[in-house]
Amino acid sequence: MAFKKAMEAGRSVLLEPLMSVEIETPTDTVGAVMGDINARRGRIVSVNADDHAEQINALVPLAELLKYAPVLNALTGGRAAMRWSLRATKKSPGNWQRKSVRRTRLNGMLWLRTEADQSVDLRTT
Repeated sequence: MAFKKAMEAGRSVLLEPLMSVEIETPTDTVGAVMGDINARRGRIVSVNADDHAEQINALVPLAELLKYAPVLNALTGGRAAMRWSLRATKKSPGNWQRKSVRRTRLNGMLWLRTEADQSVDLRTT
């Protein structure tokens, strides 16, 4: 009951982990990898050239990286390496918040406070 009242009274938002990603890839696959990172709501921070490989540094939401290793393998023919670590948390986009909350069950009903300060009843089935 207290949780429900707090959610109704406050401006609650869903935060998502933002990962710092470092990808080393051959020069001929840099475009494909960068395009895929952008498609995953990522932001390219820098690209550094080193002989026949390039290092891409990006910030990408964790939800977009959970099944990324096989995709990176397919894009580069298994010639890339990836490291990632937690960088920060950020407010997830409104459509992602609604999707995540719908998947969560809390006494059959959840309340989400939107930016416009309107309560939205999200019933799960």
